[in-house]
Amino acid sequence: MNKKTVLLVAGGILALCACGCIALMGLGLLGGLGGIGLTQPIADVGEKFMLSLKNGEYETAFGLCHPSLQQELGSAQGLKQTIERGNAQPIQWSFNSRNIENDQGRMEGTVTMRGGAGTVTLEFAKSGSEWKVSGFDLSAK
Repeated sequence: MNKKTVLLVAGGILALCACGCIALMGLGLLGGLGGIGLTQPIADVGEKFMLSLKNGEYETAFGLCHPSLQQELGSAQGLKQTIERGNAQPIQWSFNSRNIENDQGRMEGTVTMRGGAGTVTLEFAKSGSEWKVSGFDLSAK
């Protein structure tokens, strides 16, 4: 084998490796974006829930709750009392993590409430084919 042939073979191998790496990075990027899309349903419900609490629309927020949480709260009035008792009516929020595993979901982030800054955690469970809020924690820092 002469030097030219060796260089051509080595160059071909390097080109194949580079193409393979680019393809794997592309699949990883698409998979990552797909992960975001997979959690969008809980993000939508979570945003509606928080916005309803912010606007004092407790009937709407209560309707977004899982039946088990509805039973625990008793009514939209019970939800309102829970939020007001903790001085936890949200004003502004930002979620920095969201996960779904099987039929359970979770979002975590920061929140500014009437009572000050804190953290927010929303938990979700499927009720039939719909995602519902199964638990929430709005805590001051």
